[in-house]
Amino acid sequence: KNYFLFAFLGLAIALSSCKKEDEIQDIEPLTLECNSFEQGNPNAITLLKDRGTGVDYIINCIASVEVDLVIEPGVKIAFTNNAGLQIEDVGSLSAVATESSIIEFTGLDKVKGSWNGILFYSNDVKNRMEHCLIDYAGGGTFNSNGDLGNLVLWADCYLRLSSVTISNGAAYGINADYGNINFAMEYCIITTCNFPFIGDAVLAKNFTAGSYLGNSTNAIV
Repeated sequence: KNYFLFAFLGLAIALSSCKKEDEIQDIEPLTLECNSFEQGNPNAITLLKDRGTGVDYIINCIASVEVDLVIEPGVKIAFTNNAGLQIEDVGSLSAVATESSIIEFTGLDKVKGSWNGILFYSNDVKNRMEHCLIDYAGGGTFNSNGDLGNLVLWADCYLRLSSVTISNGAAYGINADYGNINFAMEYCIITTCNFPFIGDAVLAKNFTAGSYLGNSTNAIV
């Protein structure tokens, strides 16, 4: 009798575990509102959590980040055509992950330039991206200046990159063509873009290791 009781309990636990796993896998992506990270929103989001497998969040506009936004390891954000993320001077972005659980910023359509990319106005020292992927961006501009890139850095901004891969860009992997940018990157890969990087030559001293091959033109401008 005890044998059958334990067998029944084991089967019940196994079925319960499978059900929970299936529920996690079936979670639909959450489409974020355009004001999700704005200071005037009483329900502004400051933390994006890993919601399960696949795409966790969808952004379908140019979303302004006016808060100290933290993105946890394993989060995958997909952007619709011409959407993007704009880190304002009153906000910051901390996207620090691990080698085994990266953070992904990608296009919903897997086409070069399907979304605009990420623009930094902020000079906050909390701006850091580590073990991230930024791909299929650089297809549209954020403002009238016409700057294109998977990652666009505005004058006076601050950003540190470590072990970040930037790929499948329609223009520059990183566009830092402004003055007084406090920027450094280590062990980063920029590939399958038109050019890996454009920016002031003084920034080159802040590049540690990394690879910038496999682009249409393998030259830092």
